[in-house]
Amino acid sequence: MLAAKEKERKAEEEAAKRLRTQDLKSAVKVLTENPLAGGYGFKSLGDFFQACLDTDDQHLSCTGTMATNRGSDLIAGLAARDEDMAASTAWMILAPELEREGKAIKTLLSRGSSTKLTEMLETFSMDQLAEKLEIHGEGEDTEG
Repeated sequence: MLAAKEKERKAEEEAAKRLRTQDLKSAVKVLTENPLAGGYGFKSLGDFFQACLDTDDQHLSCTGTMATNRGSDLIAGLAARDEDMAASTAWMILAPELEREGKAIKTLLSRGSSTKLTEMLETFSMDQLAEKLEIHGEGEDTEG
């Protein structure tokens, strides 16, 4: 009896999934179809989303809200489909920030040409370094 109910439940789930997939295909078709044929003429679903993100229309602000609320889920879903794309995109986004932080750390850890290594080691403090990094980070936030 339980096996039959489980089988029926799975069949219903599969049918609902097929119906949902068909609905998605229909929606994408309407978005990408030529306006003369009753569509909206977007080149792709990506172009549609980009247009939503680019608009100033408050009625479409739900796209920004979606990005805020579900952005990490969307990115994770895209990354699951194409790890190389996700890694290269993440690097493209993070590289400038990492470069700025690296330069700031280099500046903090650099010593003048007249400073002896022994003097630097005697005066070095992780607590002071952490404090300087924190202050520097706050300064960067106010500028950018």
